[in-house]
Amino acid sequence: MKPNISEFSYGYALTEDLIRWSGARLTAAPIFPSLRDEGKTGGHDLELNFSEVPLFIQFKLVDHMRQFARTIEYDHRLYKDSFYRMHLRPLRHSQQHDLLHDLESKNNIVYYAAPVFHEALELDKAYVSHEVAARSIFIRPSAIGQLTDQGHHHVAFQSRDKAFLLPPRRETVLESIKDVINRFTKQLQVEPVKTRADDLQFVTLNQQMREIVQRHFPEQDLIGLEMMSNFSPLRKIAYMTRIYFDSELFLVRPKPLPV
Repeated sequence: MKPNISEFSYGYALTEDLIRWSGARLTAAPIFPSLRDEGKTGGHDLELNFSEVPLFIQFKLVDHMRQFARTIEYDHRLYKDSFYRMHLRPLRHSQQHDLLHDLESKNNIVYYAAPVFHEALELDKAYVSHEVAARSIFIRPSAIGQLTDQGHHHVAFQSRDKAFLLPPRRETVLESIKDVINRFTKQLQVEPVKTRADDLQFVTLNQQMREIVQRHFPEQDLIGLEMMSNFSPLRKIAYMTRIYFDSELFLVRPKPLPV
């Protein structure tokens, strides 16, 4: 059964949860490529020094599978009950997975995020109770691995602790929002970084992303980026994230201590 929600609706609801991250000592600010004010981004004051880590997310939807006799999951005897499928874009149509995989390989934090539901009513309930992130799964591109052919692949999962890439039959790892929060918390505690919008962190990331795009699209005309030569590295990163990686960029930082 196809999802009865849109990718935009799910992405919006999950973004609100990430900004809030209730119970966590973190906050995530979405970064958009079209901001005119270079000092502020998504309500994020970039003129102050702070510790922050970029987070890249590609929002996905899932199909709810209830008939098994003609599925590859049935052939492999993976599930005895209904399950979900998160589809990856075939390489013949899109380089997205390889782009995200390469971006993660440069020590960046990159995830696919998908809901563990498919109906609009379930999204409404999760949204009003601030549980969209809690009812989502997160998958690192490296947990899926590189795709080696031009065919269709998907990740099948039933619970939050086990999933399979099909084809071939290869087990992969799902993460919860708690896992993601713990990962950021540890990184910010162990390797706190004082940074600014034009700091070396973003200059380096901007160069990494340009090199990845040019490697996958050697004929690609980067005229859009050349025209943005006077813009900050962070704004260039946000532009590439949206245009070439078809993903969303967040900056994650510790929440200020209550006064």
